[in-house]
Amino acid sequence: MSTQRRPLFSLALAALVAVSAVGCSSPPPARLVAIEMIETLRGTKDDNGVDITDAEIECMLDVVEAMSEEEVETIAVSGDQIVLDSFSSKLSACRGA
Repeated sequence: MSTQRRPLFSLALAALVAVSAVGCSSPPPARLVAIEMIETLRGTKDDNGVDITDAEIECMLDVVEAMSEEEVETIAVSGDQIVLDSFSSKLSACRGA
């Protein structure tokens, strides 16, 4: 993944991982948090000033939707950089090479 796109996906990953650290009695499902974080990218640009397109966002949403709730939860609670990088790579593929 390009280091130029990494901060964008790092933000989404950080939010997803934060779900497990909230500590409230019933945190929202990790999938919902991931979807909401991706949705916040609508109408934004990446660190290079390039628009994040609706098609790219839809692709990212499709990636999350294709995962089981258990898979998304595992990513949310994982401190394993390999797991996080794998998820980030899947999202990055939506931005093209």
